[in-house]
Amino acid sequence: MTNNQSNLLSINCLEQNLQNTDLIILDATMKKSPSGESIQQPEKFIPGAQIFNFDTEICDQQSDLPHMLCSTEAFELKVQQLGINNNSKIVIYDAMGIFSSPRVWWMFKIMGADNVYVLDGGLPKWLERQYPTQSSPSEPQ
Repeated sequence: MTNNQSNLLSINCLEQNLQNTDLIILDATMKKSPSGESIQQPEKFIPGAQIFNFDTEICDQQSDLPHMLCSTEAFELKVQQLGINNNSKIVIYDAMGIFSSPRVWWMFKIMGADNVYVLDGGLPKWLERQYPTQSSPSEPQ
């Protein structure tokens, strides 16, 4: 899976690489907007996608502020539980197009990840192209 040094990955490239054993797909749809309002959660997921919950799990548990970056150790533990390792190629999307996925991309980059991408157009563009979906998120591998 190559991307010519871009941080955006086309949906065509992702669709062609769904069988890549190093691929980790993360749905980073926020549960709540910064204003505190609930965001409608997707009913469909890209095949293999796992939930990346940075609302309540992969965040600073001690902060009253939403989506604060957790410690390196806590982040590492949580992403390992998602099956992510140094060989992983991580693709992040959200249900709004490109809204919360760049925040998760930034989290991975600040933690030193190299092979991490935001899906250009996110789930809406994936659905528009009528690519395959599944009705629930995948469990960690």
